[in-house]
Formats: sequence, C-alpha cells, structure tokens
Amino acid sequence: MNRRELLRSSLLLTAASQCPSFVAHASIGFVPKRVLVLGGTQFLGPAVVDALLASGHTVTLFNRGATNPELFPHLEKLRGFRSADPRDQNLSALSHRHFDVIVEVWPNDPGLVASAAKFLKDRGAH
Repeated sequence: MNRRELLRSSLLLTAASQCPSFVAHASIGFVPKRVLVLGGTQFLGPAVVDALLASGHTVTLFNRGATNPELFPHLEKLRGFRSADPRDQNLSALSHRHFDVIVEVWPNDPGLVASAAKFLKDRGAH
C-alpha cells in the first residue's frame, strides 16, 4: 500500500466511524475483510478497531495482552510478542492464520514492522 492509498483508507475509516450513514452509503458493493490488527489497544489502535468494526469487517487483535486487555471483549485476541530480532519473538499464534488485511497501528520501530511483515508476507487471503 502506498502513502496515497493509506491516507485514503485512513480518511474513509475516520469518516465511517463518525457518520453511520456514510457506512451504509460506502457499503454498496462492499465485501467485508478479515483484518488482523497488530496492537490495537492503545493510542490510535482503539479508534482504528472501532472504525473497522463500524465498516463491517471481522477484526482479530494480535498483541501481548498487557495493555488494556479488557478492550474489545467480543473480538478474537491472539497473544504473542513481536521483536526486531526474529529469534526473540513469538508469532506462533499467527502461524496457520490468513487475513485479507493486516494493520500495524504502532509503526514506531521499523525493526518490529519489518520482522512482522516478513513473517506475515505469505499469510494473505486464500
């Protein structure tokens, strides 16, 4: 996804979360996606998850379960640990899972993002 697509998607998600009628209008021809959110329980994560849910997607969270674990009790939550060093992470909960979209909500450490992206690159929709 390039920057323009990311900005467009972000604006659509923001609009969808603020205006329910926008969701109904935008859903013409809409196909819900299976979305994996890495993190999702702090900072921007809850807003992203809320917008995805409001748009009709199926959301799965992947995180350590340490920050705000009470959020989103109705969602599937996979537990694990990401690290810039692939030998020091536990992504086993994702090993046999496939998603249409993967959202990283805390891309502050490029090493974490790269390591998770490498692990997940072949886990697209089937």
